[in-house]
Amino acid sequence: MTWGLWGLDNAQRLAMPSWYHLTDDRRFQLDPDHRPVNYNDTPDDYGVYLTQRPEEWANRYDEEDDWNGDRPYVAEIDAPDNLHTLPGVWHNPDSTRPTDPFPGADEIFVPDHQFQHLHVKNVRPRKAKIMTAAVTVYTKPNCPQCTMTKKQLDKLGIDHDTVDVTQDPDAHAYVSGLGYSSAPVVVVNDGEAHWSGFRPDHLRGLIE
Repeated sequence: MTWGLWGLDNAQRLAMPSWYHLTDDRRFQLDPDHRPVNYNDTPDDYGVYLTQRPEEWANRYDEEDDWNGDRPYVAEIDAPDNLHTLPGVWHNPDSTRPTDPFPGADEIFVPDHQFQHLHVKNVRPRKAKIMTAAVTVYTKPNCPQCTMTKKQLDKLGIDHDTVDVTQDPDAHAYVSGLGYSSAPVVVVNDGEAHWSGFRPDHLRGLIE
């Protein structure tokens, strides 16, 4: 027997990850006045389907997938705990496919007149988690730009290692040898590319 989202109690539901919506729009927003081309159109409402599958599901991407291969981005969305009780919101009983590797978390449909209850946290490429580049961030304590760099990498879904150069003499010597004297220092593929400071343009360039 497969239990959908509504088969879970409140504690289990709150333990699930963020709501996700797959999209082909890098600048996806929930705006009832400007409907993206991939809004869902039901007989009664315009709106979107949201799901609470694990992050692994949200980040995996296969262009040959006939289910969502045309949606290379994932929007992470904040929603109230009582989302499923709002008027017009309904559970999609057909959402769990037999081939779904995560069959315990179904979808819900949210009509556009309830979008004021939702907030798009970020939209990121779904290829990010399976990128082949190895990213290392060399940091030091009490470094605001280090913190911003790590947060931006997390937001983009880019896996990375962090090394504190004040605790690792070899790492300190390595970044000094690259010509840097301030943190953070970001190194890609063992020195194929590197830079110093908080550079959101360079970070986005890793996946675009």
